Amino acid sequence: MNYKWIIENQVAISLESREKLSSESIFQTIVTIEKEDFRLIWKWNDSSEVRHYMYTVGNYPNPTEFELYEFQQFINYEIKHRRKILLWFQSIDMQEIYFNYLKINHPQVELPLKLEHCKACYEKGCLTDLFCHTSSIEDGIKILSTGELLSSRKVRKEDINVLRMESRNAAGDPVDYFDYVMLSYGNCFSGDRLVTERRINDNPTELDLTTNFQPGIRYYFNRQALQHHPNFCCDGYHAGKVKDRINLLDHLLCCIVPKTHEQLIKQFAHPNLLSKIIFLEPIADLHLWTHQAYETAKNFNH
Repeated sequence: MNYKWIIENQVAISLESREKLSSESIFQTIVTIEKEDFRLIWKWNDSSEVRHYMYTVGNYPNPTEFELYEFQQFINYEIKHRRKILLWFQSIDMQEIYFNYLKINHPQVELPLKLEHCKACYEKGCLTDLFCHTSSIEDGIKILSTGELLSSRKVRKEDINVLRMESRNAAGDPVDYFDYVMLSYGNCFSGDRLVTERRINDNPTELDLTTNFQPGIRYYFNRQALQHHPNFCCDGYHAGKVKDRINLLDHLLCCIVPKTHEQLIKQFAHPNLLSKIIFLEPIADLHLWTHQAYETAKNFNH
């Protein structure tokens, strides 16, 4: 495979066509930078060792200053965890921009109120005022009774490699991901989609996300406040994440629960959390439910 290093023995740019990219190489992370409707990290051709980051920017092929900075955060996180990265660019102009940018570390760039690299949601972009984590109803009973959101590793108490190789890890997440409570932005539907995927043990169909859709529980946090958590981390891909646990008694803004589960949740929830739980009539549509839940959380005054 033909490539040139940006950061010696850590980050390289592919000089091949996209079709010649292969998992049979020294790289653990392959990033393709091209025009897409969203970003996604998934297994590369079902490899258990190599991941593919399908990366794009809001106004392709013109990255904003924040998009460049965020991408550098991703690179730094991967390097920290000893994963070699191969970049492939559809645009030669973009390749030159990123090649020059990644050579040095840059100061922090302010997060915009709206990010537009993903337009799949109701609002056609990520609204960054709130963080959100989503769980199933069953997991939510445990979470709300203990008052803690725990990382997969803390919840399961399994060997980390067992977690990585489970079928529920369809994306091929690496072992370090299991140490964190993952967060999306407040209006993102990915959490409820993942809950649906795990409930049916399959890739959700349109019917699963509309007529048969069953909302989970959504936990909202003030983004600026949670970023000051001592274990907060930004990996340049997720909106944010917190190592080991989040104490809901200290950090929860509010929690949105489908009203159909009101009596069950009230029975088990920690008394000090009850005033932050909002019971909302469920909507049989992933996008509309996510939008309504976000709007409710945004306007919550406790």
